Amino acid sequence: MEAPKGTRIRPLDPTPDLPPPLEASEPRSSRLRPLILIAGVTILAVGLLSVVNISPPGPTTTTLFDAANRATTTTVANGPTLADQLPGFDGSIVVVSAKPDAGTVLVWDAAASTPAIPFRTTAPRQAMLDVSGTYLLTLEVGKEEPILFVGTPSQLNRSYVGVTSAVWSARRPGRAAWIMRLPEEKAPALVIGEMEDGVLVMTERVPFALQEGDRVVGWNGWFFIERAPTRAAIITVRDDPDDPASARTISLAKLLLVSADGTIQFTQPASLLGYGAEQSVLSSSSLVLLDLIERGRNLEEVGFGFLSAEELGAMPTGIFYAGNWDLRDAATLGELSNSPTGIAISTDGRTVVEGRYDRERDVTELYTLSRFTPFRSVRGYFVPMGVDDHGEWVIGFQQPGQIAILGIQSDAAFAFDVEGLPILAEVLPAQTP
Repeated sequence: MEAPKGTRIRPLDPTPDLPPPLEASEPRSSRLRPLILIAGVTILAVGLLSVVNISPPGPTTTTLFDAANRATTTTVANGPTLADQLPGFDGSIVVVSAKPDAGTVLVWDAAASTPAIPFRTTAPRQAMLDVSGTYLLTLEVGKEEPILFVGTPSQLNRSYVGVTSAVWSARRPGRAAWIMRLPEEKAPALVIGEMEDGVLVMTERVPFALQEGDRVVGWNGWFFIERAPTRAAIITVRDDPDDPASARTISLAKLLLVSADGTIQFTQPASLLGYGAEQSVLSSSSLVLLDLIERGRNLEEVGFGFLSAEELGAMPTGIFYAGNWDLRDAATLGELSNSPTGIAISTDGRTVVEGRYDRERDVTELYTLSRFTPFRSVRGYFVPMGVDDHGEWVIGFQQPGQIAILGIQSDAAFAFDVEGLPILAEVLPAQTP
């Protein structure tokens, strides 16, 4: 279906009241990542730390941050490059960080000894690179409504106001889907668009009846729409009945798979954690709903009356790996824990890294789906955020205040200071000539 009134809708005047861009840096091709929403985080610092006490992967533990032996030397222009710090690394990284009223885009090339901060934003709460790594989108906090900014890491432009969620296509570079209120319409609309001369232009409206609060969380030809239950359902469960520390809170949600013509293909009690072009990682609430049935609860109370106990029993439970974006097609490549520190998935969906935190040892162990033992242990609480398609590097953040890049097939590791939590951290492959 064409855009309303048969026109291609161009965005707002792309000249927001932002701090001027700093040194530009050419983006490299990259992978796709789902949006990450983090509130109240602080801005990234340029000051860098050397890595201390690096040890080989496997049973030994890598210490990225040691308060008793903290390096304080700031990286200088003629110092070691990122490639020097990470032997074998030839790509670049992109990090977006935020605090309540400001944000920073950081780009660091393997051949550079210091990162570039090519752009400062207003107050980003979500950030995402497209499948080629060329384009970046962020959702910013506006005075009245959220604002979608789109562009390159060196120049983001204010695009549309009133956008509540947005994603890039998992397959086609420069194609995006988002939910917004169109002029003179009361209900929100799901629309798609593409980049033209550096501007995101709306080209189509998907004929799907959205409900208030719906979010688009994935797009691969079909759309993943996350919908809250008819009644909010927040349930506390324990992975270990005897361990109060294992308690976690589950907010039940419906995940709709919607085709391009607006037809709902199926609905599942799950949330999308990450996805690539071919596979996705989801968190299923089927076991929780089965437990409610066993306790005599009516699923209509929590908005899942359309599911029977037989249907729930046939669904995967916990966190699982799904093929072809179909929750009914759970892959058997490996198992994921029910309470990971974080999950990173490559563009093609074939490389998945998860972190598992051991509270007693204060260690995060990192796994891939193809291995039943951790490929590396990291001292402290580490959250993986991005992984390259070749399965060689993973990037994430660690408390307190560090971004870290770790080798998956080597013992290479490098960390640098941050003043809070990032909302996006990606490893980009080397640019081909």
